[in-house]
Amino acid sequence: MGEFIGQLIFDSLLQSVKHIGASIKWIFLRKKFSYKEILKQNWNNRIGLLFIIFVIATVMYFTSYW
Repeated sequence: MGEFIGQLIFDSLLQSVKHIGASIKWIFLRKKFSYKEILKQNWNNRIGLLFIIFVIATVMYFTSYW
């Protein structure tokens, strides 16, 4: 049962990162592709992960000066 829950959490995290990356990509490519087409393309996970890392780094940078 524990493996099932762990796998479920891991898969949901990957899907959320993929959707974040597709949303970022859609902002720049919305005139060429629909969101569903962008979701099928590559690099969505990498873009989403880089965005999350960027947000965390930005928050850490600004909170260190308060």
